[in-house]
Amino acid sequence: MASKVQIYSPSNSAALRYTLAFIFRDFYGVSWELVTDPALLHKGVAFIDYSDEQISGGIQIVPHGSFEKLDFPFKEALNEGTWNELPVFFKSNGEIPFDIFAAVFFSLSRYEEYHISERDEHGRFKADHSILSKLKMLHRPVVDEWLLALGDLLEDKMENFQPVKRTFEWINTFDIDIAFAYTNRPLVRVLGGTGKNLFQADFKPVLERTKVLLGLGADPFDTYEFQKQIALKYECKTLYFFLSGGKTTYDNALDLNHRGMRSLIHKAGEYAEIGLHPSYNAGLDREMLSQEKGNLEEIAGRKIRSSRQHFLRLQIPETYHTLEEVGIKSDYTMGYAERIGFRSGTATPHDFFNLQTGEPTSLKIYPLHIMDGTLRDYMKLNPEDAISAQRELIRNVKRVKGIFVSLWHNDTLREGGKWRDVYSEMAKESGTAL
Repeated sequence: MASKVQIYSPSNSAALRYTLAFIFRDFYGVSWELVTDPALLHKGVAFIDYSDEQISGGIQIVPHGSFEKLDFPFKEALNEGTWNELPVFFKSNGEIPFDIFAAVFFSLSRYEEYHISERDEHGRFKADHSILSKLKMLHRPVVDEWLLALGDLLEDKMENFQPVKRTFEWINTFDIDIAFAYTNRPLVRVLGGTGKNLFQADFKPVLERTKVLLGLGADPFDTYEFQKQIALKYECKTLYFFLSGGKTTYDNALDLNHRGMRSLIHKAGEYAEIGLHPSYNAGLDREMLSQEKGNLEEIAGRKIRSSRQHFLRLQIPETYHTLEEVGIKSDYTMGYAERIGFRSGTATPHDFFNLQTGEPTSLKIYPLHIMDGTLRDYMKLNPEDAISAQRELIRNVKRVKGIFVSLWHNDTLREGGKWRDVYSEMAKESGTAL
């Protein structure tokens, strides 16, 4: 462990302490101390001077906004240049030419999502409205890049500054919205689906359904053995988020109490963590969320501590507050449906800071970087271009030794399909060193 890093600032706000804890504790793995009185700074030892006054011996970062008032002007903060060839915003005049602390807090807290009101049809903040998108930085974990550059500077200036060695990790996650196409369904749904196909003169699924139910073919959504083999081959952390109810047109989950679903959940739990995929409206309904979580816990035979919102339907801070209330400890929703990349600017898990209360929480956010539906349905990429896009993203995470989080659906991985090849290439890229 390195010697303690001192940071001088007249501010002692919860937001600043949260930011410093992420940077020095979580990212660098070193001890740190926030000092509000210059007389308490260690004599002859370099420190960070986070103030408007230039103090001898300090590495100065001039504040751009106010951590005390949680006021960070950002709408005019575009095209503010570079530092160490990295794009930056919140430009200032210190030795580090932008307010890196404010920029990190702005990104992690999702400050802009409290101040930009426009949403899409699902109530989601749109990627194109984010400052990282406007600066063409959404595809890069720029927060981690800034901190690696800052770490290099601190190592040059501080003799005993020794950050821990970061390591790349892949977290392999699945959302199970519709677990099976034809099997493990009640008779009424089988007949209803067949009747709908016949009415639409769509005979291909009728023939496929008949073969599967007669045991003459495999259910096309039953790709779980393939998923298991990938997880075991690359020894990656794997999570399954099971859609757990709901009555809207966006909720098509099979009954988790069906013996086929129970069996699937138990089998997945043998090599993966089981998480909650709340129904479309449950993210803002504590009673509904608690009921769905309790039902999944009873079936899985374990406490459920992780979640991801259906349709990535995240409303900050309300969704996170509801998750905390029912005992969720980590969430994997922090990504965009329409764009791959880094919604909070990082490939490093971070605690959620609630700007409404002005306090950090214990809910751990695992940023989501890529989803199969984003590549195929929103970005309209063909499989070859999708492979190239995800390769660039993975390599950007590897360069900062971050945690790459992917999201795929079981139905995308049907045997013989080209998107199974895209997933396999992603697994290969994620499971090998840079």
